[in-house]
Amino acid sequence: MERYEKIRVIGQGAFGKVFLCKNLGNNNHVVIKQIPVDELPSEERKSAMNEVNVLSMLQHPNIIGYYASFVEDKSLMIAMEYAPGGTLYELIQERNGKHIEEETILQLFVQILVAIEHVHSLNILHRDLKPQNIMLNKKKTVVKIGDFGISKVLSSKITSAQTVVGTPCYISPEICEGRVYRKKSDIWSLGCILYELLALRKAFEGPNFPALVLKIMQGSNALQPLSDNYTSSLCTLVHAMLQRNPDDRPNIENIMANPVIVNALVNLGTDVGRLPCVTPAKSAGKRHLSLETRHGQPGKYRQVSFFVDSYLPAATKEVQSSTRPLVYLWGGSLSVPMILPQPAEKSVTSLSVGRSHRAAITDDGKLLFWELASGSLGGTTQFSLSSRARVKDPIIFQPQLVEGFSASVVIKKVSCGDLFTACLTDKGILMTFGSGINGCLGHGDYDDVPKAKLVRAMLQYETIDVACGANHVVAVTADHTVHSWGRNENGQLGTGDTLACNEPKQVLPVEGEEGGGEGGGGGKEVISSVTCGSDCSILLTSNGDILCTGSNRHNKLCLDHTSVATPTPATPPDFTQTSRILSSLFQAINTKESASTSQSDSRAKPRSLLATKSSTFDQSDCPDHMERVLNFTRCKVEILEGEVTAIAAGTNHTAFINKKGHCITSGSNAYGQLGHSHSVPAVVPKLVSVTRISCGDNFTIAAIKDGRMYSWGCGRRGRLGYESEPIRAEPTLMTFENTQTVQSIQSSHSVTMAMVTPLE
Repeated sequence: MERYEKIRVIGQGAFGKVFLCKNLGNNNHVVIKQIPVDELPSEERKSAMNEVNVLSMLQHPNIIGYYASFVEDKSLMIAMEYAPGGTLYELIQERNGKHIEEETILQLFVQILVAIEHVHSLNILHRDLKPQNIMLNKKKTVVKIGDFGISKVLSSKITSAQTVVGTPCYISPEICEGRVYRKKSDIWSLGCILYELLALRKAFEGPNFPALVLKIMQGSNALQPLSDNYTSSLCTLVHAMLQRNPDDRPNIENIMANPVIVNALVNLGTDVGRLPCVTPAKSAGKRHLSLETRHGQPGKYRQVSFFVDSYLPAATKEVQSSTRPLVYLWGGSLSVPMILPQPAEKSVTSLSVGRSHRAAITDDGKLLFWELASGSLGGTTQFSLSSRARVKDPIIFQPQLVEGFSASVVIKKVSCGDLFTACLTDKGILMTFGSGINGCLGHGDYDDVPKAKLVRAMLQYETIDVACGANHVVAVTADHTVHSWGRNENGQLGTGDTLACNEPKQVLPVEGEEGGGEGGGGGKEVISSVTCGSDCSILLTSNGDILCTGSNRHNKLCLDHTSVATPTPATPPDFTQTSRILSSLFQAINTKESASTSQSDSRAKPRSLLATKSSTFDQSDCPDHMERVLNFTRCKVEILEGEVTAIAAGTNHTAFINKKGHCITSGSNAYGQLGHSHSVPAVVPKLVSVTRISCGDNFTIAAIKDGRMYSWGCGRRGRLGYESEPIRAEPTLMTFENTQTVQSIQSSHSVTMAMVTPLE
């Protein structure tokens, strides 16, 4: 609400309050409807969001203009055009029985007609037309139709509705009878409004609802005669619009062709209800962070900015050394884990890391980013460390709160994609911001968004979990439905195709065990959480099963019908000799060849060496290899069925924790990231009581119950958190200054963050 100043309350209803406000950017008056979504059931939240969706579709001089919607104080705020002349209902009441001139009535009614004609042309039913929902300008000459909360957007195939909605005095006979209704139901409501303008009383009234319905069912036969002051053609039109049988009522085109209406339409000024132009307000006095994002072609970049508050003062050494959680960062050329500073008087409760940024949620529900401080690494404000491998300047991070959330909004989860972020509030409201180049923000476009913005299509649901891949998002609702959007070249959205989508699309997880992996076995199960890899998505069910979609490269989703390795091998594989050979190989390459050649060779030769030990999945071993799947498909590997409690997805491999505390890995083992030598999903030896797991591009991090952390895989550029040979093919203990309990581990590409709690 920083762009608006509240003036007074001008309305209040079951859904909330309506405020008259001043736009501080242009000093114009606007109406802001405040809807406390955190207090409403999902059906009423759906109605509130429906109004936003419908208003955003409509641009017409006789329909209330929609400006914006945002979350403030746990409420959905809808900024709309202000009509200072009150409502048509108030105009009728002010007449005190004195009839309105026919010319005035027609001037107002034809504006209502052209507005509804526009609404119907978009296949939308208003369903609640009444004088209270028709606003007027200051001179009471221009009509503005509003309140589209229960409007119905019909599909191209479905041209009717059946839900009983509307205000009793204006509902049609077909709604009273519970029959299917169409646009002619709105025509009935328009007839009631026209009658009320002529008679200054409602067309149908009764002492109770049954008596009212009885009169409505009589149609025009129940109408009291109209005054002789009005022409017979206008009175005839009213009776035609209030015919009991909808087939006997004229449609909107017939009404507008009626001679009495045509004359008024001809006299209707073309400048009535000029549409306003909204100029985006410029943010002042705020820092902005810029990310470079690839724009379609190699070497082509654009700047993506978002606003943050000023740097927060870091906690003092005394506070930092307390028993509150510590946040460690390593990788991306940081070979030794460093402790990230936290704001004074705030503690971190959860983490997420993407290619370009690192995020956390504080104990008071605020979203926190760490930015490279000015002067660090040559003064760069870029988040990525990957291009700074050989810079000797000290690396200094500063914590800062992300702007765009009101003081009362509580964030409970954050998930980072490559250049964008999704966050979830404690009321199940989903917001996104950052780069929209792949449609991964879910706003129906590809625009960048600098501040957190509601994902409108998800507001009608209570979202319970969200996960971001590199360029896609998957969300799970309290109804256990799954919605996905973003990039989809490998089928990671689970929509049955490879078409990208820039707004949420509902995916229906299949149930039952038969049908090529389409289902889930006995007992009722629901989707409980989601994990996303760079090009895949994995759902975890309440029964401990997993459903996967997207790239199954190297069988990382465990979808191939291969033999299952023994859960706990009697003799753990010995990687010592392999690691020693690979280390010598890398040293030789680094001393004889240039850095660029070294990188190329160091990636190729280890793959062939490890392949000789059958530690890399070979597609030729599995004639039924599935390179990718386009729908969520059940994993039927015995070692995983009904046993999974946690999932981590890397670039080319995946790790799972089962109910016994074992870590099971599958996928590429080119750098030893599986921690075992099997070519099929298998348990990582020597690790017991695993509680946390995380996968990067070609390495794995795990924590066990006693707080110790292990890492294995590619050791280059600090990925494993210690000075290591290029490949560490078995879990190796990491050392930290403090004994701790590990609360979270998050990896992305070559970087890892961990949140640990020191023991007292």
